[in-house]
Amino acid sequence: MADDQRSEWLASDEDREEALRALRQALVDGRITAEQHSERVSKVLAAQYVAELENLTADIPHGERLPVRADNAALVKAGTQHARAILRSASLRPRGEVAQRLRSWAVWGNAEIDLRDAVIPVDGLDVRVWAYLGDVTIVVPPNVGVSLVATPLPGRVVDDTGSAPAAAPTVRIRALALFGDINVRTAYPSARPSDPDSN
Repeated sequence: MADDQRSEWLASDEDREEALRALRQALVDGRITAEQHSERVSKVLAAQYVAELENLTADIPHGERLPVRADNAALVKAGTQHARAILRSASLRPRGEVAQRLRSWAVWGNAEIDLRDAVIPVDGLDVRVWAYLGDVTIVVPPNVGVSLVATPLPGRVVDDTGSAPAAAPTVRIRALALFGDINVRTAYPSARPSDPDSN
């Protein structure tokens, strides 16, 4: 497919992560100022198309060019829920059955994904979070496992979850913190009468 058709392609989470890494390296290298970095990060997180991300990184070098798609299929997958916070707070608190993918962005605001009342799929749940000068909190019930892969640049990542039964479904979290914090903790469902967090 010709390059001039990229504007028709929806950006994936991997595309945005690649653009964020390129911008972070450009800031470290002194190619862009902190103000330029901040402005571009906000635009990356709000970008819907690959062409937008390419425009934001066209004047800086990075390891790999944003991927050229062979087709237009499944770039935004069905069964994905989002919580976005730009200069405000946002919360995603599903109850009952939950989509297999959850995404959260926080830019100068806080974002929360609260899963304490969600039914986690048996084959697990994928969660991706980005925080830029804002905090992201992920709350999981005590009967699930947590697999956390976090990249603080130079934000802080705190995992306060405990152990889970061997056969428990796993919440797989990939987190990127740019001058913001990402916190993962355990809490009992809100309907539980003796929730320790409420004491």
